[in-house]
Amino acid sequence: MNPLLKRFPVLLSALGAALFSRYFLYAWQWLNIIPWALISFIVGLISINRKDSIYNGALFGYFLSSFYLFSDYAGKEDIGSIIKLIAVVLAISLVGASGGTTASVMGNMLKKRFQKRRNAN
Repeated sequence: MNPLLKRFPVLLSALGAALFSRYFLYAWQWLNIIPWALISFIVGLISINRKDSIYNGALFGYFLSSFYLFSDYAGKEDIGSIIKLIAVVLAISLVGASGGTTASVMGNMLKKRFQKRRNAN
C-alpha cells in the first residue's frame, strides 16, 4: 500500500478533530487537549508498530494543530500578516507534533503490553 494512503485516515481524523473542536467545543479552549490526547492515544493503539505510531502521532499532532489554528484565524489578510501567521502556526504545530507523538507512543506501548499478557495466557 502507498505510504501516503496509509497515513490518510490519520490526517482525516486530525482535520475532523480540529473542526469539531473549533465549532462545537470552542468554549473549552485549553480543555480541548483532553479529547485530542485521547484520539492520539487511539492512533497509537491502532498503529502496527512503534515506528508507525511515531509517524502517525507526529502527523496527527502537527496537522491537528495546524488545522485548528488556521480555522481560527480572523485577522488581517495582507501578505505580511499571513507570513507571520504561517510562521507561528508552524512553530506551534511542532509542539502539537511532539504531544501527538507522545500520546501515540503511549497507546502503542499499552497495546503491546496487553498483547504480551494475552500471549502469555
